[in-house]
Amino acid sequence: MSADSLQKEIQDIKGDIQSLHLEIDVLDKEYLALLAQVKDLEESSRQTDKPYNPQETHGFSKANYDIDEPRVMKNNCFDESIRKYFTNVLDAVEEDGTELVTKRQKLDNIASDFKAKSEKILEMKQNILYENIFRFGGITAFPLNPFLFEENDEIIGLRFDIFSHYGSKFITPHYVILRKMKYTDKSQETTMKWEVYRHTLPVYIPISEYSECLQEDEEIAFAKFTSNIRGHLIQVQYKHDKFDSLQNIKYDHISKSGPTKSKAIVEKLEKDLQCQRVNIILLNRFLNSKKASQINLVCSNDEIKEASCIIAGVDPDDKTIIQCESLLKNCDFKDLIRTFKTVTGHLMKSEKL
Repeated sequence: MSADSLQKEIQDIKGDIQSLHLEIDVLDKEYLALLAQVKDLEESSRQTDKPYNPQETHGFSKANYDIDEPRVMKNNCFDESIRKYFTNVLDAVEEDGTELVTKRQKLDNIASDFKAKSEKILEMKQNILYENIFRFGGITAFPLNPFLFEENDEIIGLRFDIFSHYGSKFITPHYVILRKMKYTDKSQETTMKWEVYRHTLPVYIPISEYSECLQEDEEIAFAKFTSNIRGHLIQVQYKHDKFDSLQNIKYDHISKSGPTKSKAIVEKLEKDLQCQRVNIILLNRFLNSKKASQINLVCSNDEIKEASCIIAGVDPDDKTIIQCESLLKNCDFKDLIRTFKTVTGHLMKSEKL
């Protein structure tokens, strides 16, 4: 590069620098003017105690602005590959059949369906609650599957709930299904009568005997049939509760002396489903007997019919044994606990237990 061309390039650069200085001077003057204007506005605002309103300052009316309800800004200029990450999820549009449905609308539909289902579940729970309340009465009807029977069949389901006072709970319920069948009487007249179609009653319930009530007038047939069955079930459960209660009696309930005063008198209780035969195995007070002492009972629905006391190492003809057997025999179940305490008290006093 020659000296002349180099000198010319240097002059051009100096000219550019001078032009830039001139432009900077103009911008500095504009900046100072704006700064003075801002100071004047702040001073004016402090003097009038009136908030600064840019709309009035720049000559725009409030009617041109919607400050209370600003327009929703949407980002619609993103590339397809990243747009989903910047779109409002609730406003995203999906195709539903032939219509375009927003996710917000879908959520509204889901909420509506959830409300309907919740109301249905609540109604079902209320019906179950009402049913359970009615079941406290002991006898209730229950619905049956009609598809298991012929189209014109008349059927009804009965449920029996029995409460155990010893266990403080309802035991497993029993069910009876009644079905109307043709019945021909002695005069060869055919009528429709209820009869037991299926049931889960215990074998000791005389179902055939109680079913005779169903041949009577229908207005009283159900009442007699159900009350007889429930009365029998309650009677048997009462016996179970009474005998189970014997297991709570301890030696210190009878006497405060002895090495086993805090032990239960009944070591084991064996009974059949009907509580007709009961075997009570006793815990020996001195724990030195190799043979268990026991009381064998034969019971009816109301009382103890037969009693046999087998005490380890004691003659069956012993007067104390005979006395205990006589106390138990013909004992009413409502007096069972008191009588059992009396019997064990006699055995303890005679050192036979």
